[in-house]
Amino acid sequence: MYYMLFFYVGYILQRENVSLERFYTLKHSVIALVLFCLLFPAFTLLKEKLGHTSMEGIMFDNQLIIKALDFSLSKLLQIIYSFAGLAMLFLFVGYKEKMGKVEMPQWLINFGRLCFGVYLLQQFILVGLYDYTTIPSIVGCYWLPLIGFVITLIVSVLIAFLMMKTKTGRFLIG
Repeated sequence: MYYMLFFYVGYILQRENVSLERFYTLKHSVIALVLFCLLFPAFTLLKEKLGHTSMEGIMFDNQLIIKALDFSLSKLLQIIYSFAGLAMLFLFVGYKEKMGKVEMPQWLINFGRLCFGVYLLQQFILVGLYDYTTIPSIVGCYWLPLIGFVITLIVSVLIAFLMMKTKTGRFLIG
């Protein structure tokens, strides 16, 4: 449901034929980058604190209200920094495209066709990797995310590539 908000905003902008081309400048791109770089770490840390707030000195009959407020504020912060990140990417790509400096190589376009398959497979591969192998104990908690990412990316791209070679695979992920 979280992503529906972003899809809906894009739909409204498209339906109303809103042109954001005037914002495709280096100045706006840098402002969006700085804004995201400030908001993301600050709001991520704040979100982390929300879940661990102590309610000892507060006399409330219903702690459920506090938990609901924490959850709502946490989601609001997530939406704000997500919009800032999307704006940063959108403005930067728009600026590069406006300047004529964007050229998509064919390998990247071909790789993009595998993305849905990678998206579908990656969680299954991570669960298998973390729960049914000894890799987590071998590499430790600091290197595990990076090693897990690399292995999952390689395996999911390979499986998605092989699936795209079959008629059923193209139907499912193509």
